[in-house]
Amino acid sequence: MRIALAADAPRCTTQPFDHDPGWEGYNNHILPQTIPTVTQDFGYSRTSIAAKSPGEVGGRIMRASEPAWYGIKIAPKTLDDKLLASGTFALTQGGKGGGGICFGWFNGAQLQGTGRPVNSLAMNLSAASDGGRLAIDLITSDNQTCGTFITRYDRYTTKEEKPEMRPTPIRNDGTRYHWKLDYDPAGNDNKGQIHFTIKSDSDKPGDFEGKVFTVDLPDGFKKHGTAFDHFGLLNITRPGGSMSVYFADLELDAQHLDLSADPHWEGSGNHTTYSAKEVAGCHDFGYSATNHAGGSAGEIGGVIWRSPYAFYADRIGPLSLEDRLEARGRFMVESGAPDSGFYFGWFNSSVKHVEDQEPLKGRNFVGVAIGGPTRVGHYFFPTCVTAQQSKGATPR
Repeated sequence: MRIALAADAPRCTTQPFDHDPGWEGYNNHILPQTIPTVTQDFGYSRTSIAAKSPGEVGGRIMRASEPAWYGIKIAPKTLDDKLLASGTFALTQGGKGGGGICFGWFNGAQLQGTGRPVNSLAMNLSAASDGGRLAIDLITSDNQTCGTFITRYDRYTTKEEKPEMRPTPIRNDGTRYHWKLDYDPAGNDNKGQIHFTIKSDSDKPGDFEGKVFTVDLPDGFKKHGTAFDHFGLLNITRPGGSMSVYFADLELDAQHLDLSADPHWEGSGNHTTYSAKEVAGCHDFGYSATNHAGGSAGEIGGVIWRSPYAFYADRIGPLSLEDRLEARGRFMVESGAPDSGFYFGWFNSSVKHVEDQEPLKGRNFVGVAIGGPTRVGHYFFPTCVTAQQSKGATPR
């Protein structure tokens, strides 16, 4: 998650951040031990891995903070429009670190580090070394999500008693899967409804094949201003591994998409190799002479991961809940992946001596928490944790 915070109008004590305040930092600038190389190599291909005849879309796609996509430009669509697509796909490789892609309708103006793409309605395919998992997700312009898992996502224990394993039933041996995805804006009492079906060419189909999966949009989702201007393939913008997958025999709004020759779809970052700019767990936040949160130049913020524990703060107090505490300012979240979050407020820095603790898992915190589950995007809510770990938190 990237954040920036800036001072508000002067008051009893103010910090305008017009220069480096020299606050105390702990773990807030972590240098990676190794910097991964990101290689994106996907687009049009004359192969026939998922296709009946040569011509398909796909290749090697890697999870990375930087967006990469390849898709056909379409007339702008919203959740007031009927959407229909079908085709085949075949997964041929899933690498260490977990690959992740989306395929469907999306907006080409993707932000760095958001995890799954805002303004999208797509299949979400993740891959490990032994296979893949599949879900259907709608992510609105407000970063709120609804969808369903197509393959099982519950954890289980193996015969060897290895805990918390998750099934990967999507085969990575080139098996062809036939799928259909449609959205009806009039369904679910005009709130919007998604349908999805999938079936493989395998002699031993999975228990998820041949079923009709239905997703009812929550009330109000159609009013978020969600808009799509492309249809195709894009990466998950969170650091991770790579995968190889191909899509073919595509129909969009009942029209066949001819892939017998290069269709010259639009692409961004889909043929490139570079050193990763962000590495999971490597915080990079503190004072900055930038101006993201508004006002004059100077603020605190940067890239924050959920772990390891880290902070950047002014040393004050000691204070207690017997004291009046008040703070004002501005903040903006530039981008935030699903389930990311941070805290801002008063805390006891001795928590850093407890291995890998978050403020809410420790004690002595008063402030706000910015975060939340995937379905809502990010809450901004007041939070208090006492010395005895009793908690108070109300989403707003």
